[in-house]
Amino acid sequence: MEALADGEKALAAALASGDGYFGQRIRQFITLQKLALGDIKGALQISQFMIKDANRPGQKGYLFNAQRIAAHILVQMGDIPQAEGYMRQSLALLREARTSGMPGWRTGYTTKGRAWEGDVEAIRATIFEARGQFREAEAAYTKSREWRLAWIPDMKYMEHAPPKGRCAGVRTVTFLASVV
Repeated sequence: MEALADGEKALAAALASGDGYFGQRIRQFITLQKLALGDIKGALQISQFMIKDANRPGQKGYLFNAQRIAAHILVQMGDIPQAEGYMRQSLALLREARTSGMPGWRTGYTTKGRAWEGDVEAIRATIFEARGQFREAEAAYTKSREWRLAWIPDMKYMEHAPPKGRCAGVRTVTFLASVV
């Protein structure tokens, strides 16, 4: 509860300072706190707000993480079709980032693309797991983890990077332990 309250205070400070990037990072933290407290609907609401807020120039890279979080929550709620919709949107956005001639997207993909690839694989893995396709889920979780680990050296180029321990794909370990 205290972490959530601290996150909400930090969000107010970030927004007052005009730092949209930090605001998105803090919203991610608040979403995780709401999930930890069992407030799944509140967490979904924030992640969907993050999606809307990130769908603008200079913020679009946050869509990958926000859509991953929203898809994961939707699977927990049993709404696999809507989670699949976020996966399709993420795949289209990833294609755009990979192939865009726009300088901002090219630079963004160079420094954050591995994290984005990992987020998309994590959505795929979550959906496979929900469908009972455990071999496919394991492969996708492994790919997601590999992408995230490969991204760690690039974090130094990112403003407000997450802690390194949050990047290695903890979910993969949890999933693999439940299958074994």
